Formats: sequence, C-alpha cells, structure tokens
Amino acid sequence: MKKLQNQIEYDINKLNYYFNNNNQTFFEDYRETAEILIDIASDNGIYINYPKRLNEELKNEDTNLRNIQKEMFENNFNNMKSFNNSISKLYNKINIENNYYYNKYQVKMLQKDTIKIVSKFYQNFDKDISDYFEDLITSNKVFFTKHILDYLTGLTIEAIEDIKAYIFVTKKYTIVDAITLAHETIHAYLSEQLKNMTINEKNQYITNNIYEVYPFFIELVFLNYLQKNNFNIKDINKYITIYNYILSDNLYSLNTIINNKDFDLNNEIDVESFNENQGYSYGGLFAYHFYNQYHNDKDEAKDNIYNFMTDAKDYDLNHLINNYGLNEKELSKCKILKKTIKLFDR
Repeated sequence: MKKLQNQIEYDINKLNYYFNNNNQTFFEDYRETAEILIDIASDNGIYINYPKRLNEELKNEDTNLRNIQKEMFENNFNNMKSFNNSISKLYNKINIENNYYYNKYQVKMLQKDTIKIVSKFYQNFDKDISDYFEDLITSNKVFFTKHILDYLTGLTIEAIEDIKAYIFVTKKYTIVDAITLAHETIHAYLSEQLKNMTINEKNQYITNNIYEVYPFFIELVFLNYLQKNNFNIKDINKYITIYNYILSDNLYSLNTIINNKDFDLNNEIDVESFNENQGYSYGGLFAYHFYNQYHNDKDEAKDNIYNFMTDAKDYDLNHLINNYGLNEKELSKCKILKKTIKLFDR
C-alpha cells in the first residue's frame, strides 16, 4: 500500500493548491475528489491529513446555476417518463434466471493475469485506449484493494486538472476483477477526454446521465472476446446471465419510480433514486444496442458510441437517442436487445 499512499498524498497536495489558487467554479469537484481519495486511503489503513479548505462551505453559492440544473433535470425526467413507459414490459420479455449471486466462480485469477488479459483485450480493441490503459498501469493509477467505499466492485476517480484518473478494483481473484478493470478503464478514459468541460457543458452531461453506456458496452465486447478465446466459458456464461438479469431488474425499478404517484421532483432522495436507476438501466439498454452495431460494423459502432458519450455535453438525451445509430422505436420494442442477447448463445 506504500505506492497507494505516496500517490494519494502527491495528488492531495495538488488538489490543495487548486483549492487555494483557482476560482470557485469547480471547487466542489476538487473537494469531492480529495474526500474520496482520503476515504479510500482510510479504508486501506492509510491516514492522510485533510487539506485546510476541504471542510469549508462554498462561498457565494450560485443559486442561478442550481435553478438551471433543476430545470434541465425536470425536462429530462418528463421526456424519459414517456420513453420508459414504452419499454417497461421488458422485464417480462427476457427469460433469464432470477438469481445473480455471483460470488462463486470456478477459475481463480491472479492480479498480474487480470492486468494481462485486459491489456491484450484493449490491444485488440483500440490503440488509443490501449495506450491509455498501459499509461495508467505504469503511472501507478490502478490499484487492487480489499474493499472500496461501501463494498463497491470497482471505482474510478475521474481525471481533474493535470491529475490522472484513478482506478480501484476490489480483489475477488476471479473473472469479475478483469471485467471490472475493463469497465473502469473506460470511465477513466472518458474522464480524461471530457475533463475540460465548461460548467454549462458539465450540467448537460450530468443531466443526460449516460455515464454507464460505454463501460457496459465494453463489458459486452470484453465478454465476447473472452468467449471467442475460449477463456473459462462456464464463468463467462454465468456472468452474462447475471448481467441480463441486473439490466431487466434495473429497468423494472426505474419504471416503478417514474410511475410512483408520490414521486416528488423537489425531494432529493426521490431524484437521487431516479438518477441512479436511470444511469444503470439505460446504460445497459443502450449498451446492448451499440453492441449489436459492433457485431455488424466494429468501426462504425466505436465511432457512434464515442460520439454519443462526448456529445452528451452539448445535446439533450432525446437528440442522443435518435442519433448515432440508435432509434427510439427500436429501443422501445426491445427487438435489438433480445437479438443481441442471443448473440452470446452462438
């Protein structure tokens, strides 16, 4: 853990500099990044001093900015309510096992083997992302720990200013570690591509809440890569079943939230619950459609999903859904989703 301690202390000092010298536009980003890093260090038995300004209240809070965020969310919620009602029957259309206890896998994987297989996958998938992944490894920005904040499987701390992203993976010594690492690498890569967003672009990106689309897409491509290379087929098939169930369960939960007559747009808990479920349910749903594109034309699908993600800072979700190879009618009918799931059975 010495490498982890040295890296976090180095970046905390940088964040402390930004606290004291930058304008307050992204003050909360600096504070949140520092808090998470310090909490993860503490979880792993490392004590790091808090920067002096970490607990200060943000001065001159921009109430106009808060109103803009709220208005954008309300528009998104109303649009998505109509869209989600059309796909709510998905939960009953996919015949999969109602069970996703996936702690027991047959094949054990060492950390070095996990890194090796993910590295080979990205070499096969995309040179830019492959180079980025190798840079994260050599820069000591990928850590395998005993547990991460509330027992998450993986976590990415996004790039900010000149501080590279961190990736944390909870050690399970199974195929889950590799899938998590592949997933989190995309979060890190996108954060690097988008770290210079203006505050207005960031508000639009946050409101669209499509963070999980590309990472879930990568999981599907990675799982297919492992299948084609005959890697531990039983464990891979088990994980795919789990993945399908979680997606349908998330869509069902989101539909329940949206159609709750007591849902209150002014209630932070209701809004947070909607955001979390939307991110993961639509993340999985859109990912299957991009994967279907990838099965037919790899280069076009890669371009579409990258543009879908990076243009989310400029356009609303309706625009994103009806461009980049997606189609709202096809999504709502679930035909491509069911077709794509069958691809894994070949």
